[in-house]
Order: sequence, then structure tokens, then C-alpha cells
Amino acid sequence: MGCGRCITWCPTGIAITAATLVVSCTVSIALISAKDGNMTTGAQFGQVVAALFIVMALYGLIGLAIGALLRNQIVAVVAALVW
Repeated sequence: MGCGRCITWCPTGIAITAATLVVSCTVSIALISAKDGNMTTGAQFGQVVAALFIVMALYGLIGLAIGALLRNQIVAVVAALVW
């Protein structure tokens, strides 16, 4: 287990974050446009996106650590969700 998994899980978390961000922004823009709304991004949008990438990469590492500490997979998943 060691550093190899850490190197694997950080990019995986970043890829999942990018996919989630693309889907959520696309759906949000479509819904706002369907209601004749005006789509604008605030000054904090970039900060929120950067924080999202950092948090999701770290969440992958937290999940790895919990999984390494607990042998029961169900308990590890519940512990990660409770975290």
C-alpha cells in the first residue's frame, strides 16, 4: 500500500471532480436558460472550483487511509461517508 496508491488516487479524485463540474455546470446552464434566466459567474467561482479540486483530491486520500485502517469494506465505506 504506500505511496503508489496515493499517486493513483489523487489524479482519480481530480478526474472525478472535473467530470462532476462539467456535468453540473452544463445542467445548471441548461436549466437556467430554459427558464429565461441570466447566467453569470461571480468573482468567487474560480476560488470555489479550485477548492473543489483540492478537497476532492484530499478526500480520495482520506478514503484510502480509512480503507487501509479498516479491513471490513462496509465499515470503511460507512466511516468515509460519516467523515
